[in-house]
Amino acid sequence: VPIATGFLNTMGMAEMGAREQIYYDICQQKLQIAGFAETHINTNSKETHGDYEFYYSTKITEEQIKKKELAKEENAKRKPGSKRPGHEIAAIDAEKLGMGIAIHKNMKKFLVDVDQEDDRIISAILKTNMGFMVFTFVHAPTAETSSKKKEEFYNKLNKIANKYTGQEHIHIIKGDFNAKLVEKSPHETMIGQHIFNPTNEDLTRLPEDQLE
Repeated sequence: VPIATGFLNTMGMAEMGAREQIYYDICQQKLQIAGFAETHINTNSKETHGDYEFYYSTKITEEQIKKKELAKEENAKRKPGSKRPGHEIAAIDAEKLGMGIAIHKNMKKFLVDVDQEDDRIISAILKTNMGFMVFTFVHAPTAETSSKKKEEFYNKLNKIANKYTGQEHIHIIKGDFNAKLVEKSPHETMIGQHIFNPTNEDLTRLPEDQLE
């Protein structure tokens, strides 16, 4: 049975209205599995929307969330007129990225696990009659990101690719690789300054089997 999948950079799903809109969109597209980037949701959590279960992945820790709650309590105790570090408090547990995945109820019987890796990678592991199928959704760092952060991301992605390599696994990696492809035309307003560069070092960081 064909599995319809899709991927969307949501630019934020923290508000319930945004999640409802995305639910409507994936219903319209009749997707069984959908991946999301830039959810801005700061918890490794799960929630149900109609026929789908939404899973979220973040790098924000429980410690950071507790730290924010303590900071809010201390802020509330401050005397009127004293300086209140509102922006500093908001930044403690703010998720600027975040990943998500939606799985239709019809696929639930095949679902083995959802690996909520971090704010850039999330995977769904399914077991079917053909063996294991793994859907990994990613949001790669931009070319301008430091080499250290890019190295960390691609090392982690390679480990995941190697983990699900073999005759028993079908591994599909989809997402936003922030590839520089063509130079933006003057009239275009919806994309950035994407320029094709055949010597881009990030190409060498991808799992080799994903380039074939």
